[in-house]
Amino acid sequence: GVVDDGNGTDYCAEPNIFGPGAAAPIESQICQCVDAEADRTFAHDPAICAVGNDCDDADPAVIGVVDDLYLDRNVTLCPGLYRVEDRRAPGTLIFNRSDLVLDCGGSALTGSDSGAGIASAGFDRLIIRDCTLTNFSSGLVLDRSDDSRIERLSVFSAASTGALLSASSRNTIVDSFFVESGSAGVMTETYARFNRILNSTFAGNLQRGIFIQSPANNVTHNLFNNTGEGVYDL
Repeated sequence: GVVDDGNGTDYCAEPNIFGPGAAAPIESQICQCVDAEADRTFAHDPAICAVGNDCDDADPAVIGVVDDLYLDRNVTLCPGLYRVEDRRAPGTLIFNRSDLVLDCGGSALTGSDSGAGIASAGFDRLIIRDCTLTNFSSGLVLDRSDDSRIERLSVFSAASTGALLSASSRNTIVDSFFVESGSAGVMTETYARFNRILNSTFAGNLQRGIFIQSPANNVTHNLFNNTGEGVYDL
């Protein structure tokens, strides 16, 4: 069985789609894998598909993680730690429509200091909850994405920014942790207005906990510890 990822080649010919954490599974492993939902996450079977990370391949709402995974339905991640390098499209988990829920269920994604863990460009009214993102350039990127809610997000060791809001308005970040970002824990760029950042913790961020570049954003009841500047508001 050949399983196609939609780019004209098959998994047997490109084992590196699984990222550096699964460097080179042999062809027979990949070709025997089952992907009933055609979402590029295979059913895990230690006998025939050790590289599979979909804990319930019969349920399209439950998925594993690979790079460039476009989300077009509400999903919950299978529990675990995923090592995945964001090296193609901007984002590992990428929203592909509005009005979706991504529930990581406490699962953790670890990158390689580049790209983004979760990204949305132009999609609104999203809910992102219980995700842990480590070693990306930016943990979360919202670009022209409005009216979304991010809760219990934990971002560690982002090379640049824990969460970047660019031209995105009326979003809420709540009960979240941003630790040791290279630039800022959260940054609201130009035209990112009426966002709320509350009840969150910022620790060890190199330059700023929160960097506000647009007016009319609300920062309330946050904790700052060992961070260059708590809140920097242009």
